[in-house]
Amino acid sequence: MSSSYENSNYTLERKDMLLGKTISIIFTAPVYAKNNRLIIGNGKFIPWLGKVSSDLKRFKKLTLNQTVIMGRKTWDSLEHKPLPDRQNIILSRNPDIIFEPSDIPLKDWTFLEIGVTKSFESAILMAKSQTVWIIGGAEIYKLALPYVDYIHRTLISGRFDGDIFFPEYNLNEWRKDKEKSIFLKAKELENTMDEYDSFYEVFERKEVI
Repeated sequence: MSSSYENSNYTLERKDMLLGKTISIIFTAPVYAKNNRLIIGNGKFIPWLGKVSSDLKRFKKLTLNQTVIMGRKTWDSLEHKPLPDRQNIILSRNPDIIFEPSDIPLKDWTFLEIGVTKSFESAILMAKSQTVWIIGGAEIYKLALPYVDYIHRTLISGRFDGDIFFPEYNLNEWRKDKEKSIFLKAKELENTMDEYDSFYEVFERKEVI
């Protein structure tokens, strides 16, 4: 789960270039890592999707009415249906992604905007909210890590196979916010459909000296 490299290349100059936005990564993974790497998917699928409803509710609450940035593969996994009430920005080498109007029921949503861009920096500059959420996949997480201020990580207790991994990073560069981190035991939760225990953690990047 820790990185083998020492320098994340995070600098205040790089952050200033992005208009002082607060950039947060959010992801979920099984606590049982594979070769010390956190699994975030298996092919085009997320094996635990829908099995930890409390995590989905938290994701929605955190990202609602804000900007989410995703890669083309994540966009494909959503079947080209943007997340409602959020500005959706797709980071893709192919800026000519076509959207079918029938797939975007604008009348049902109070806020929706879709943008496509080739570079991570331009995606951040397109963002209309002060906080920008990076929601995957692996390549986009890797691009974002040098710029990120916070990591929101949910570890779930189940064992799952997978072939897509969260990129390596150095936990020594991050400070855990113990007040925001919570452990949820599935059997003790009310009004949820959680099948697994989960541990939600928030990490803040340490100040660059």
